[in-house]
Amino acid sequence: MWDLAKFNNKTAVITDNGEEYTYHDLAAETDKLAYQIKNRCLVIILCTNTIGCLIGYVSCIRKKIVPMMLDSNMDMESLDHIIEKYRPKYLWIPKAQAGFEKYNTAYQDKNYKLIELHYAEDNRLYSELALLLSTSGSTGSIKFVRQSYENIKANTYSIAKYLKIDSNDAAITILPMHYTYGLSIINTHLYAGAVILLTAMSIVQRQFWNFFNSNNGTSISGVPYTYEILKKLNFSKLPQPSLKTITQAGGKISQDINKYLVDYAKEQKCKLFIMYGQTEATARISYLPYDKAESKRGSIGIAIPGGKMALADINGIEIEMPNEVGEIVYTGDNVALGYAYDYRDLIKGDEWNKRLMTGDLGYRDEEGYYYITGRKDRFVKIFGNRLSLDELESTLYQEYQEEIICILKDNVIYMFTTDDQIKDLIPKFISMKTGINMNGFCVKIVSGIPKTSAGKISYSALVEMLMEDLD
Repeated sequence: MWDLAKFNNKTAVITDNGEEYTYHDLAAETDKLAYQIKNRCLVIILCTNTIGCLIGYVSCIRKKIVPMMLDSNMDMESLDHIIEKYRPKYLWIPKAQAGFEKYNTAYQDKNYKLIELHYAEDNRLYSELALLLSTSGSTGSIKFVRQSYENIKANTYSIAKYLKIDSNDAAITILPMHYTYGLSIINTHLYAGAVILLTAMSIVQRQFWNFFNSNNGTSISGVPYTYEILKKLNFSKLPQPSLKTITQAGGKISQDINKYLVDYAKEQKCKLFIMYGQTEATARISYLPYDKAESKRGSIGIAIPGGKMALADINGIEIEMPNEVGEIVYTGDNVALGYAYDYRDLIKGDEWNKRLMTGDLGYRDEEGYYYITGRKDRFVKIFGNRLSLDELESTLYQEYQEEIICILKDNVIYMFTTDDQIKDLIPKFISMKTGINMNGFCVKIVSGIPKTSAGKISYSALVEMLMEDLD
């Protein structure tokens, strides 16, 4: 997938502490690590946006070793559970990672260390299995998406094609490597011979933008939460002279943030790509061409090159008429092999046959552009009325310009907000909008809406908070 020798002495990585690695250097460093591992096996990588982690990932993919990418901030109990379920041969973890003092270090370099585990039975791995990624961020779920070499190649080539990524580009790491969107940025830029500006700094730090500008960064990529923060920072007033491309995925973006980005892209004379994807499709399913960012605002666009999108009704029959809501169905070489729940699933082949029922509901307009209306599993029934929690959140945001998150528990819709001043207004407003009795709604004030390490809303954390409150 990556021809590192092709770009040889060109810069591949610049770290935020000033280190530079050419493509030749990167190949040599990954060879050193692969020599220590030797055989094809499963390796858990605890991810940070550092050179040690990057070398671990690239080494595994190049040498047909299967990495499982996990958040380095995962709690030890969850990590131990995953280790027990999947029986990896090695762990590649930050040297300073707590909780591993009892293990012997087989090798260390670039502030990472290799720990060899000794299970009685080695994993049997499907020959085309390339990578394991969780869909749940840092929550410690044991369910992982099984991605193949073909999946990663197909998605990498497709993304690089429609974004027109080339060796003159330089992307900065806003997103974590254990997140499929963040990893796709690594994949595409190494494929194109571009530069990766590697940093674990936050976008709220001035040093982040100094690093970006001093190295002529050309693209930034983020989830909705990223751009909500940037808007609050008045990002449009910060000079980014080398910026050429802005990409957004990882969830539906609000109308006002979308408009903010459209206006900024016009002013900055850069290209804005709104995109849609899932880990189950390796990274990307659709994109909105930059020249449609304004006229098709709110759309997730069209299928990526090589893929096909369609809509299915509740009976699984394809919907051909425009503006009718159905489940989005995607077909392409980037559709993953299936799920894994423990080490015994790693021998399985392709269970999805390149077709993915996304679980997202949406419609297609007369020109073939897709729009998402909500998640299939986010439709609930309360007092005999069917509601979309996603649409409810959107309605609340439009009314109050605040992030208000909704979940259903025991036939009550709980709405979480940080704004105490609107607590008593929300139930009345929603009751008026839906015609449902106010007793069906309850507002909870929280200090902050919990997010995963990838910046997505952590609904599971909200459920835990609610359970604690109700006990």
